[in-house]
Amino acid sequence: MTDTQATATPTAEAAAAFRAALADTLTRNYRMVAQLAAGVPEDAALRPLVPGGSHMNWLVGHLVANRDEMLRTMGRDPVRAEADDEAFGYGSDAAGAATRPLTEQLRDYDLANPPLQQAVAELTPGLLASSAGKRSVQERLAFLAWHETYHLGQLMLYRRAAGLESPIG
Repeated sequence: MTDTQATATPTAEAAAAFRAALADTLTRNYRMVAQLAAGVPEDAALRPLVPGGSHMNWLVGHLVANRDEMLRTMGRDPVRAEADDEAFGYGSDAAGAATRPLTEQLRDYDLANPPLQQAVAELTPGLLASSAGKRSVQERLAFLAWHETYHLGQLMLYRRAAGLESPIG
């Protein structure tokens, strides 16, 4: 699909189903991030699992940037400035990105949740069908939710590397 191609507008029922599924996924992820990062010491949050790899601090910043991208996709204001989010974007230098403590990264993640949930609740069939670059808003949001979920397993690895047990079983 090109930027100018239209996407079929979902029915009201399909839009409602998408909103519900997206809200459920984002709520579940939000709770998981809080559980997985709880009690992780700052020094452990900056320790990569492999040389040159990312660490928990960078990953939570990356998740904030991902949620900000969702907000931007829905025409809403992000929690952080775009330049701040770029420090945690794909291909960024994790070692150079740890400019904020984990507690601040988690605060920003927490701050993104209410406006994100509100924006999801207000998604219309027309907005879902509208363009978000090469994809529709619906396709872009589905990818970004999947992307966030993908990274949750990494948080567990960082937590275990810090010597902490799993809070989720």
